[in-house]
Amino acid sequence: MRIELTRAITYKDTELKDIELDLESITGYQLIEAEEELRKQGIMINTWDMSRPFLIQIAGKASHIPVEVLKSMSASDFNRVCNVCAGFLLGTGTEELTRISTVK
Repeated sequence: MRIELTRAITYKDTELKDIELDLESITGYQLIEAEEELRKQGIMINTWDMSRPFLIQIAGKASHIPVEVLKSMSASDFNRVCNVCAGFLLGTGTEELTRISTVK
């Protein structure tokens, strides 16, 4: 799923104007790994599937872009990426959510 950014971010000396999220490739192992990475950072979360730190970890795994780079997105882009990931994980990633959150 390609998400167009309202403001480009820089990764590996390249300006990214969109991000490709391959959420279908995410495994349970990667979900657990993301939780463990956050716990090691001292981040304790009650509801993982709705947590921005967790969701951006998943976006990093799905896009192969480091989380620190994704955190540099504009607030609206960041929220859109997190919302797409949340919708996917919660099984509510309907066509409507996809249409609103991705490239127009």
